[in-house]
Amino acid sequence: NPIPWIQCALERGPTVGRTHALLGEVLLGRGLLDQGLMELRLAASYEPGLSDLTATIAASSTQDPAKLLATVPEGRWGSLVLDALGERLRGRGASESAEVIDREAVARDPRRLGPRRRLADARLDSLDTATPLCADRAGCIAEVQTQAQAMTEIAPSDTVGSRTRARLLAAQGDAAAAIDLLREGCKAPTGRDQCLMLRAQLLLRNPTPELDAALEEFVAASCAA
Repeated sequence: NPIPWIQCALERGPTVGRTHALLGEVLLGRGLLDQGLMELRLAASYEPGLSDLTATIAASSTQDPAKLLATVPEGRWGSLVLDALGERLRGRGASESAEVIDREAVARDPRRLGPRRRLADARLDSLDTATPLCADRAGCIAEVQTQAQAMTEIAPSDTVGSRTRARLLAAQGDAAAAIDLLREGCKAPTGRDQCLMLRAQLLLRNPTPELDAALEEFVAASCAA
């Protein structure tokens, strides 16, 4: 039984986050959901570096967004947990819960890229596959455009905004415009290999004389990275 030892550890270091994380994991393993999630919240509050760990433990215990919000500290550090939770939930296919968490993450920290990228990517995937998320196609397109513009303003040295806009153009049937956009957009240094990969993929579907050069540029960037 680890509880007595954890209690001794907390008596000596009540603000040691990893001890609270361990206690939260133990409590969750015993079915004590609310108590376990509260301990994870304390862990991330005391040690923001544990945000990824606490999010992983929490998302493996419940996908209820209302419950998961109980693990999020107040203030700026809470956005770290929200971002990590959104990533974990998307990976587990819990898209409805992830939508709630990512919206909260953007509200808490509008300059955080991860939640904005996931919100845009979910809608781009839906436009490609015609899932219910984009039943309102015009609304989805407007949302992607909003997120792409915000990401470009937040991180002008990142290709994520250009990649998002290019994927949207391709989803709307204008691959040529998407390729044109990426010629300039892929010059940004961050995420350049991902941008060049997208450009190469679009050219493979819509071959032009620049295909070979684009593939060579992508391979060179990938090797450099």
